[in-house]
Amino acid sequence: MQSPLAVLTEKEHQVFAHKVGHAIQNFGAIEFLANHMLELLVLNQVLYRTIVEQSISRRLSVLEKLLLRVQPKISLNANELTALFSRIRAVFKERNKIAHNPFVAEELPTAPGSTAPSLRFGILVIRYHDYGTEDEWIDLPALETCIRNSPSVQEELAVLSFTLETPAHSPQL
Repeated sequence: MQSPLAVLTEKEHQVFAHKVGHAIQNFGAIEFLANHMLELLVLNQVLYRTIVEQSISRRLSVLEKLLLRVQPKISLNANELTALFSRIRAVFKERNKIAHNPFVAEELPTAPGSTAPSLRFGILVIRYHDYGTEDEWIDLPALETCIRNSPSVQEELAVLSFTLETPAHSPQL
């Protein structure tokens, strides 16, 4: 019996690996922007370094609270900020699934009358699982959806970061 990975073509594997890399780059850019905004808002370097050593979840919580505190000086109202941070948290939930779970290829039972093996491959979500006892997979379409969704969050954070860098709008904490 042939290993399921042997049935997976090199092209399929390369495409999937490339998409995972693209997603991770998007997540890294969002994390960089969040850290940069924290640096702009937290003027004490010791405190800033202590904050950025925390998990992304904690850093996002601190950043959201700081931005709500200076909200009158930035381009978003409190509801828009809360909505933005909900989207950021959703993006990082997907990031954790992609970054902390294994790539798996498995051969499925052959359909009656078929001679070709059927293969399922992708990221099998073990950590950060959403669906109770059902298997949760991140296949190529799910990965592409994640890649499409993250740039809008990245762009919103970049605009907000630029607002914080502009001297006329820069809040002082």
